[in-house]
Amino acid sequence: MKTMISMLEAQDIILAHTAVGEVNVLPLQSTLGAVLAAPVRAHVDVPSFDNSAMDGFALDHHVTQEASNDNPVVLPIVGYQPAGVVHFGSLKPGCALRVSTGAMVPLDATAVVPIEDVEELGKDLILRKPVKDAAHIRRRGEETRSGELVLDAGVSVSAAVGGYLASIGVTELPVYRRPRIGIVATGTELMPLGARLGPGQIYDSNSIALSAAMHVDGVSARVYPPVDDDFELQKKAFSKMISENDVVVATGGVSVGNHDYVKEIMMQLEIEPLFWKVRQKPGKPLYVGCRPGLMFFGLPGNPASSLINYYEYVRPALRKMMGHIQCRLPSINAVCKTDVWVESERTQFFRSRLDCLNGEWQVAPLDMQGSHCMKSFAQCNSLLVIPEAISIIRAGSLAQVHVLPHGW
Repeated sequence: MKTMISMLEAQDIILAHTAVGEVNVLPLQSTLGAVLAAPVRAHVDVPSFDNSAMDGFALDHHVTQEASNDNPVVLPIVGYQPAGVVHFGSLKPGCALRVSTGAMVPLDATAVVPIEDVEELGKDLILRKPVKDAAHIRRRGEETRSGELVLDAGVSVSAAVGGYLASIGVTELPVYRRPRIGIVATGTELMPLGARLGPGQIYDSNSIALSAAMHVDGVSARVYPPVDDDFELQKKAFSKMISENDVVVATGGVSVGNHDYVKEIMMQLEIEPLFWKVRQKPGKPLYVGCRPGLMFFGLPGNPASSLINYYEYVRPALRKMMGHIQCRLPSINAVCKTDVWVESERTQFFRSRLDCLNGEWQVAPLDMQGSHCMKSFAQCNSLLVIPEAISIIRAGSLAQVHVLPHGW
């Protein structure tokens, strides 16, 4: 088993052992957050008919070309066509038809004039300026043609994507199956949220943070009850979780303490160890193992370390399983606003605030960077990354920043 490896090597090992999920065909309404497994073509033209872009009057623009204040054009209003109803298939020459936004434009109408640009006198329409050809008419198929390739595989189904696909008649989609994920925190001191705390006890915040982060990333996880620092209890819990999930994420029990049983339990459960420990701060005691159909992540028990390791290692694996092309956190360069001193022998992550000021990305580390401190995580939107062999980042110099999906 490899140990004390670099951040990049750890990420590469994880992604190399992570398989893309199988493909399921689901109703469109059930695919939000999933990733397309195949290209999508339109089923209908959009718009599917010529329609009005404004509340106004459909007419033949040719009859308005001599209109002016001194020589207004007067057209009789012959009726009203609302959206969703077709009363008039064609327009009589020299007439105007009142239409609402989205209403079908009748044959022989070449333009729509907005209601605010005209005058009405009884049943007549008065125009004092010419109307342009095709003004305020949405032509059939101008946005999308039936049969047109509209989205490639690998696109995530967002709210906008779902709405667009509904508009082109798509009712179901081939998407990659989202993994079944189990989360458990280990430690006798841990209590579920809402319980009365006794001496030496703390709330299980890791499970809350991890499940919430996964929810933001488009997956749901089952949170199992915390497990005491007992070898047999943990082995029983892990055995059950491994049989029920594609991914198991545990916090605690992966360092060198008297009750750190995770590595031994995984060996007994025939989980192949991929590596243990990464040259980073915080979050060094990371354990990752696998077997066919399962990835196991043993994260540190300290809350900030646990969540950092989720974003840097667990999240990329989940995104690959879901079919995403870009798996790692987005990375940019930003101007560091303060001097940052670090230990040079390992990568260091600083919870930070990233802002764009006068067109320039700037980043500043927050206070309280301890691996146990979640206050700074609640305030940050990024991780300032200081690579190995660098001991100081000077104020005003460029620094690498991993952009988090929260805090904006």
